[in-house]
Amino acid sequence: MHRPRIPVLAFSVLLLLATQAQETGRHSKPAQNTSKDAAKADTKSQSGPPAVVVEQNPHPKVAEQERKPQESNGAAHPHNWVEWLNAFSTSIIAVFTALLFYGVMHQVRTARDTERAWVIPHPMGDIIPTNVGRPTRLTFLMKNVGHTPAYVIEQDGRATTLEANEFLSSRPYYLDKVLSKHSYPLIPKYQIPLHYEISEAEMIRINNQTVTLWVCGVIYYTDVYRRAHVTRYCFRYYPPGEPVPGFMIEGPEGYNYVT
Repeated sequence: MHRPRIPVLAFSVLLLLATQAQETGRHSKPAQNTSKDAAKADTKSQSGPPAVVVEQNPHPKVAEQERKPQESNGAAHPHNWVEWLNAFSTSIIAVFTALLFYGVMHQVRTARDTERAWVIPHPMGDIIPTNVGRPTRLTFLMKNVGHTPAYVIEQDGRATTLEANEFLSSRPYYLDKVLSKHSYPLIPKYQIPLHYEISEAEMIRINNQTVTLWVCGVIYYTDVYRRAHVTRYCFRYYPPGEPVPGFMIEGPEGYNYVT
């Protein structure tokens, strides 16, 4: 009666063993994978830290210059209006300085022209007849009508008569003459006489209007600012009987000239 139970028991034991074997196989696969990962990790850890590759820039200054604008852009923009204001104010100061300098120089030149010396000759009254048989003396006054002294360097003049149908040459005589050197001061309002003589016979012809009388000359001088000047003068004499008798400023171009 007990024999039929042994196969059943044996079959049950075999089924239990098979079930445990399947479960054991399922759990063994992850373990194998885990062991593989652990082995890989151990291999990496044994190989040491990863290598660090340093790239060398052949142009460090260029890279630094490229990096600086990017870093400074954020901080520069808020101060742009201050920089523009400073530049504008500097420009305004420069313009005003230039205008001030020009104004001062212009004022200095104007003051020099206003205060400079002016040496001008002019006749001293009418011709006064002298005694019979003696020449008539013509007197001109060389006067400094400016406000500062002048220094006369060269001076020359002459009185000459021309026929009624003649006229002065276009070139003054003193341009082709070696003038005598002078060096004397002429203070403001001071005057020096210049004398010219006309013979009695010539005076008769002048009064009869047969000839015309001319008094021409030149004066070279410097002012206190050491600037050179020249005065050219030419007068024609009209005898009594003319609508306007006396000496009048006349002559060709270039005879009356001042600088």
